[in-house]
Formats: sequence, structure tokens, C-alpha cells
Amino acid sequence: MSEEEVLVIEARPASLRGRVRAAWQYRHYYPILFKEITMRKFRNTLLSYWWLILRPLIPVVIAVITFTLFIEIETGDLPYGMFFLSGYICWHLFQSTVRFMSRTMMWMRSVMKKMYLPKLLIPLASIGVPLVELAVTIVAILVLAGYYYFTLDTFYISMSWQLLLFPVGLALSLIFAMSVGMVVSVIALLMRDIIFSIAYVMQMTMFITPVIYPLSSVPEHLQWLFIAFNPMTGVIETSRWALTGFGSFEPVWLLVSVVQISLIAALCLTFFTRAESYLSDVA
Repeated sequence: MSEEEVLVIEARPASLRGRVRAAWQYRHYYPILFKEITMRKFRNTLLSYWWLILRPLIPVVIAVITFTLFIEIETGDLPYGMFFLSGYICWHLFQSTVRFMSRTMMWMRSVMKKMYLPKLLIPLASIGVPLVELAVTIVAILVLAGYYYFTLDTFYISMSWQLLLFPVGLALSLIFAMSVGMVVSVIALLMRDIIFSIAYVMQMTMFITPVIYPLSSVPEHLQWLFIAFNPMTGVIETSRWALTGFGSFEPVWLLVSVVQISLIAALCLTFFTRAESYLSDVA
């Protein structure tokens, strides 16, 4: 009796390029996911979408009052309010995106069970709230700059070519945040503890980033640690200089941040695409 030939058909593992192509083919789901994820955050809350304004502004008010009236931090000729906001804007975009994205996979787990869609669309659709909060923070900076212009007769926003580097800082912050957020959102499906701990991690990380204090206040022999192990250091220092003209621009610092964020983004995207095949089962 001759052995029968058995033909085994196996799916070829999708490449990164293939998954990006799939996300583009299913792009008509994006507005639906965007709306659902954005509304999910503020559903059944008393203040509803007012939280979009309050969330970024409350830390600003607390920090400015604390470090202006009670604990004075030397920021040279730049008022502390402008100093803080010019660094906080990139940091809040990073922090808000990571914290928001960490929950999106759990929110969409029922959708992933019922229908097929490229999982890459989910983190991409979760940037709505952080971008709205970014717009609120930009308005706050303009209002504060206007206040200082009428009270101190100085407009603390640079109007030269260096302002072009400010969007670069915002873009790097968003790319870095989305990279980290994608990984955290996958891990959150397996260990929900990370959802509760991510807020504390972000808060602690803020204290080792020159947001509430200038990098120049750190001893010179320790500054390289902030630059070498924290990609946000170069981003925030560059963005603050680009926006206000105060401080100094160090191209090497920005280059280090670009290289770090690029490597992290590549690793995180690879991790996410490889984990994508198992997300529906885990959910």
C-alpha cells in the first residue's frame, strides 16, 4: 500500500511591510476606531469632554504656583511659567500618549474577537485625545506669552527660523510615545498591573527629565547621563530653545535623541507586529 501524499498549506508569516499594507487596506475602519477610543475615555464622566481641557492645564497651574511662589527655580530671564510650559508641552504629549495607548487594546478586545482588522490601526487611532490636549497646551502657551507681553513688554516666543525645530520636537515626542505605547498596550493584555503602574512610572520619569528644572542645574559631570539614557532630554532642550530662544541648541543632543528614538521605534514596531498574530487569542 503506497503512502498517500499529504499537502500541508501554511500561512506565510506576514512581514512588516505586509502588515502596514493591510492597515492601509482597512483604513476605512480608522474613523470608527478613532471615535470609539476617544469617546471611551470620557464616557459616563460628569465633566465629559471638559477633561480634555482640564487634564493638561491642572499640572501646569500646580507646577507654576509651586515653583514660583513656594520653591524658586532659577531660569534666568525667562519667566518660570514660560520655562515650564515650553518643556512640558513635549513631555505631556509623550506622557499622555503612552498612558492613553496602554488601555486601548483592552478597550478594543471585544472588537478584536468579533471581527478581523489589522491591530496596528488600534494604537494609531488612539492619538486623538493626546493631540487635542496638545492643542490646549499650545493655546495656554500663547495666552501666557500674551500676558507676559502686556505685563513685561517682552514676547517670549521666538519668531525666527529656530521655531521650525519646535514641530520636530513634537514629532519626535509623538513617535517615541507611540512606540512605547504599542508595547505597553500588548503587555497590558497579559498583565493589567502595568495599566495602574504606568502613571507612577511616567511621574517618576518626569523628575529625571529637564521639565521642571533646567538641565544646567544638573552637575556637569552628570548631564551626559540625562542625555545618554533619556531620549526626551535632547527633545525637550531643543524644543524649549526653538520655542522661546532661551537656553542653547546642541545639535549633538538632538542627534542622540533622534538615533535613540529611531532604534526604539524600530524595535517596538517589530515587537508589535510579531505579537499581532496572538493578540486576538490573548484578548
